[in-house]
Amino acid sequence: MTTRWLWCLPLWLATLPAWGIGVDLEGIGGELADNARAFLTMTSLPAEAAPARVRRAHRIAPGEIRKSLQPFGYYRPAIQGELDGGPGDWRIRYRIDPGPATTITDLTVAVTGAGADDPRFRRAIERGGLVEGQRLRHARYEDTKTRLQQAAYAGGYLDAEFAEHEIRVDPEAASAEIRLILDSGPRYRFGEVTVRQDILRDSLMQRYVGIRPGQPFDPQKLLDAQYALNDSGYFARVEVDVDKAGAGEDHRVPIVIVAEPRPKRRYTIGAGFGTDTGPRGRAGVEWRRLNRRGHRAEIDLRASAVQTRLSSQYLIPVSNTSDDRYAIKGIVNQDEAGDGESELLVLGGSRDKPLGGWQASAYVNFERETTRFADDVERTFLLTPGISASRTRADDPLVPRSGWSLFADLHGSVEGPVSDVTFLQAQLRGRGVVPLLPRVRLLLRSEIGANLADRLTELPASQRFFAGGDRSVRGYDYESLGERNDEDEVIGGRYLFTASAEIDWRVHGNWGAAAFYDMGNAADDPDMDLKRGVGVGVRWYSPIGPVRLDLAHPLDGDDGGVRIHFTLGPDL
Repeated sequence: MTTRWLWCLPLWLATLPAWGIGVDLEGIGGELADNARAFLTMTSLPAEAAPARVRRAHRIAPGEIRKSLQPFGYYRPAIQGELDGGPGDWRIRYRIDPGPATTITDLTVAVTGAGADDPRFRRAIERGGLVEGQRLRHARYEDTKTRLQQAAYAGGYLDAEFAEHEIRVDPEAASAEIRLILDSGPRYRFGEVTVRQDILRDSLMQRYVGIRPGQPFDPQKLLDAQYALNDSGYFARVEVDVDKAGAGEDHRVPIVIVAEPRPKRRYTIGAGFGTDTGPRGRAGVEWRRLNRRGHRAEIDLRASAVQTRLSSQYLIPVSNTSDDRYAIKGIVNQDEAGDGESELLVLGGSRDKPLGGWQASAYVNFERETTRFADDVERTFLLTPGISASRTRADDPLVPRSGWSLFADLHGSVEGPVSDVTFLQAQLRGRGVVPLLPRVRLLLRSEIGANLADRLTELPASQRFFAGGDRSVRGYDYESLGERNDEDEVIGGRYLFTASAEIDWRVHGNWGAAAFYDMGNAADDPDMDLKRGVGVGVRWYSPIGPVRLDLAHPLDGDDGGVRIHFTLGPDL
């Protein structure tokens, strides 16, 4: 008896609601019973089906059960059936002895042709799970076939086909012979790669494509090239065409990539509200390409009750990702810092680069800052080189069930001709999301910062640390925690520590509740007095991230009231 096809229907059918006639299967269980129920016509009939339909389904049931067992290696079952009752009260039972299991007694799985010694085929065969002497399972045979076909395409064997592929079953002897022989054919290579676009230099496009003629054909390289071009920001649509018919006797496959450009400019405008910032607005423009070398530029204006910031960037691509670049930036920023004010001008440049899963940056900034606290006005010039790194891992970018993010920065300056202060600042921020129950998460965050400087008052406001607010220690006003001067104004600290633990419970649909405990402070001494806050909140998991409304109560200080905190944005 020869079988060239798999009779096994998807087992998930058996998990559908049992709205049909109930059937008892005795003698088998697990995947055998599940597949038998999936095959039985009887289980698809409504309970009020006409008796003639039920009796017909009962007559063909033994044949259906027999077929359902064959994919698992049982070809000689004994089946006895009973049918009693009537419409609405059918009593149906099948006693099944699956019989002897068919064993693989002769197994041949091999690859011939140019790929005979390619290790990817050996791995495909091993992972397929076919072993001589084991029970025949058709699913493993089909899985091995699929793995061999996938390995052939991934390796560039585009003409691969099975010279032999069959299972020969002897039901009487309960034995099976499997012959699965793949002729790989020749291995193809990449031919000429043509990118049809007219907005960027060919040399830049080749960096994004990353395919060289003569390399072994690899479909993953084609996907990587398509992803790189889509993520570059230059193109709205990218299509890749593999012209196998155009391959000559040298088996080199021409590749044609059609890239449709995006509009040159993109404008953004938005508005929002936060309890830290009050009403806020944003407007910006991005020039996606300024020339055929792929240079970009951005201008962004953000304004709120506590901060006005105008920033610009000029970006020069380096390799084949949008995150690998040189950046030249300028910033004009006016900000409330504790009970003071800061006016900051920044001119700088950076080299940004993905590095081992991290986004790393080496930068140098020239800063001029005017800091005002009470009647004291200080103007500071700084040349600050620094490095930073960040990484985020999450199962969902907006509302993760599990994930973490980390940001680290180290920068400083040395007093001299272009810097007024010597200091070294280190900062570390971390967030984590841990699943506790199916609808409950634990959200953790912490921030640590330290300045090595002789005196706090030497540092401009932008280099000091402050605590308190929506994303710091809730229960306290924005940047209300820190050292105080003689006028009892908050002037920040050289050191910072904050930590938070929050239980987040999705109550119903997109609505949830939270309870949290925060602590932290900013001070001139690392052995600081930590302020604490507790509270509860409501969450709405919107399409653009969680919207949070918190009621927080401070546990330290004279003010024992409740503060409202409102924020919007992703958890990490």
